[in-house]
Amino acid sequence: MAYAAAKLLKSANQEVSLTISRYLSFAEEGAIYVDPHKYYDFLNECLVNYDGVIAVAPPAELIRVSEISGSKLIGPLHDLTKLFSNKYTACLALAECGIRVPETILIKRGFKCSGSELSVVELPSVVKPAMLAGSECVRVAHSLDELCSYAYEAIECDPFGEAVVQKYIRGVHGSISAVYSKFGVSLFSLNLQLIKRIGSSLKYFGGILPIRDERIVKEAKALLEKLFSKHPSLRGFIGLDVVWNDEGIYVVEVNPRLTTSILGIAELYPEAGRVLVDSWIGARPRVSSTFLGDVVDGYSYYLLSSIDERLLSGKVIGLPQCSRKITVGVKKNLQEAISVAKAIVNKAVELALEQ
Repeated sequence: MAYAAAKLLKSANQEVSLTISRYLSFAEEGAIYVDPHKYYDFLNECLVNYDGVIAVAPPAELIRVSEISGSKLIGPLHDLTKLFSNKYTACLALAECGIRVPETILIKRGFKCSGSELSVVELPSVVKPAMLAGSECVRVAHSLDELCSYAYEAIECDPFGEAVVQKYIRGVHGSISAVYSKFGVSLFSLNLQLIKRIGSSLKYFGGILPIRDERIVKEAKALLEKLFSKHPSLRGFIGLDVVWNDEGIYVVEVNPRLTTSILGIAELYPEAGRVLVDSWIGARPRVSSTFLGDVVDGYSYYLLSSIDERLLSGKVIGLPQCSRKITVGVKKNLQEAISVAKAIVNKAVELALEQ
């Protein structure tokens, strides 16, 4: 994501430095290799040399970076980053905007499962850490015993010892990619998320975009406007994880940062870097619509897997030190993109089940 963002910003005539852990091998012009254990000190010292910062990080680290970066962050300021990075406070904030969210309960380290509020939770339920990303430690519970076990596990996974329990919403897994500026909000892309259940765990394998379903696109735009009306200081790229069904769209999480959808967006719409810059500097939008369904042809896919890259279709992105690779590509129609994605995801699931 950081690499894709750097390329997009460079294409928008911006001078960009990409910070990379000194322990990683990654050839990139303008890269700065940093000791990850001293990253916050480095950021504090180097900010004077830069006009803006785009952060791609897990929730806890993202909050810290937003605090240090202040007004130089190309994204929501610290208070909103903190609000929406936590899965519980994000749901409360969304509900206050009149946005549909699943019933959500917060639990903390030290809670006792027996006789607690979990005994009245509707099953099946999703249990996940409040401050992690990438579907880490996310489980689906079908019984009270499972719910208790997964709740304790999620609390231990979370950096602050908190977890959320959410009603499981049946429907299509998706995400909304939006860009906020002082002029309002633009729906950038509506995305299909590829999520599979492996045992009791929910695992994220990537996505396909843009989805052009008129009903869902219309509701997504209305939802984003509701959020902006309550939080007009939102800025930059925001991702919302959603499920849609006959009732409409439920928002299950907010990511106040770039998400993996930027990989697919970059394949179809290199002008995305200019949109990000304009949202940050307060420039009026240059076009009437940036919704990918209106301005591009075709569909892109972005898939995460540990499959041998010789078996992958498309451009492969990865580091030698990482077992998981990302493959991205473009197809003319949705069915072709889905066909490629299914083949790779099904193989990835087989590998996961064998481990």
